[in-house]
Amino acid sequence: MLEYDSFREGDRVPNPDDIGIRELEGDGDFRSRECINLLEQADIVVANPPFSLFRDYVSQLVEFERKLLIIGHQNAVTDKEIFPLIRDNRMWLGHGFRRNCAHFMSSYSR
Repeated sequence: MLEYDSFREGDRVPNPDDIGIRELEGDGDFRSRECINLLEQADIVVANPPFSLFRDYVSQLVEFERKLLIIGHQNAVTDKEIFPLIRDNRMWLGHGFRRNCAHFMSSYSR
């Protein structure tokens, strides 16, 4: 887990000493109690979840009303759980990668 609170005075970009790296106790599954506790403390989530768990992960982030920036496959926009978020302007697609198979997706909490 990486944890970063703020810039030091005068620095525009954090250096490695500014970012705290902490080993997780468990296996890092986003559904684990340990990870949910971290999620409850987070202001924004930046992730590249496995495509097979993308819908479950986004559902969890929406449930906890977290801002997100994640990488997802372009076909995710047709999922019944994802499309309403895009339609309602709660999630949107960013720049695509080579061959446009995956995109950055971001949201804001309500």
